[in-house]
Amino acid sequence: MVEYKDQVLDQTYAALADPTRRAILTRLQQQEARVTELAAPFNMSLNAVSKHLQMLERAGASVVYGFIDFKTHSKVSLVVRRELEGLRTYTHFGTGNYHPITARIYQDLSLFTCDPAMGRDAGRLFNFVTGYARPSQLEKIAMSPINVKQTLLQLIEDEIAHVKASRCICSTQ
Repeated sequence: MVEYKDQVLDQTYAALADPTRRAILTRLQQQEARVTELAAPFNMSLNAVSKHLQMLERAGASVVYGFIDFKTHSKVSLVVRRELEGLRTYTHFGTGNYHPITARIYQDLSLFTCDPAMGRDAGRLFNFVTGYARPSQLEKIAMSPINVKQTLLQLIEDEIAHVKASRCICSTQ
């Protein structure tokens, strides 16, 4: 969440004023990347790229370095907004980069929701990826390596039970 104060905005503008940092952000909008992959096009050291990332972090960007053993690939945004009724969570889940070239090959999907359970799950996902805590439970989403296999197998079993009970809502047309 970004607080709109002069100092924070000044840091944000200063971070985005640098063309290298803007290029790094553009690269990261297309897909996640390792620090070594970010350094290559600029012919700069890993320390130099790390300093650019630190500047972006100080300006309010959340830079997540991921796991050593797993490729982190998620398109999730979480916004917490103060409204008249109190805090409200808005969450976006997406499947792709929304890139015009790949859009000719396959369709990206997107879900934007204010469902509180989805927002809590997104918060748990961010806490896990940033190293704060492995979620003990997820309410509505499945996340590797935690519960994707278990969730998919349970969903398949549920569909088998629906068919056996003649509750199938699928169509072959």
